[in-house]
Amino acid sequence: MKLLFSVTIILINLTLTTWAQKKEIQNTNFDKYQKSTNFISQQIYYSLLPELKAERGNKLKSGKPTIEALGAAGDVLLEYGGFLISEKNKVRSNRTAKSSEEYPVVFNSRSQKIGIVVGTLIVRMQDVSLAESLAEKYSLGSFTSYSRLNTVVFSGKYPAQVLDVFETLSKDPSIISVEIEVLENLQMPL
Repeated sequence: MKLLFSVTIILINLTLTTWAQKKEIQNTNFDKYQKSTNFISQQIYYSLLPELKAERGNKLKSGKPTIEALGAAGDVLLEYGGFLISEKNKVRSNRTAKSSEEYPVVFNSRSQKIGIVVGTLIVRMQDVSLAESLAEKYSLGSFTSYSRLNTVVFSGKYPAQVLDVFETLSKDPSIISVEIEVLENLQMPL
């Protein structure tokens, strides 16, 4: 009897936690924000939300992010997988749009959820030995080559840079395909 009661309590707790996480994301109305710069990555259609930004939350010993990273609690719209989503104009910050601490926020039109561009491009190339010259040509940061897969993973010098070079890079004749890494469906472990 005690075992059945314990299992029931655990299942109810898990169900409520999952429901609360989904409800928090669904209750945040991202339709009211302007959308721009559309792109397709991993066969998903995304639109940039230029009025929003994501920043990594400061972590306490508990491992949970805190909102002090952005100032007043009212500025944070959503805590999303260790990132804090806020409106750009409401947060007083010395950071520029090219900050390495500010991540672009995108909207997935199919799932009606947001995603975060982390500043990584996954590029399939005809010849991965050209990766270094491409990194220099487009002023990208570091890269890692996987020659057997004909794939190179480039990191931007700042997260928004990958949005700036995505279209131009995809038209380069040495490129087979380009994907922007977007973090979506993030949940913090219990």
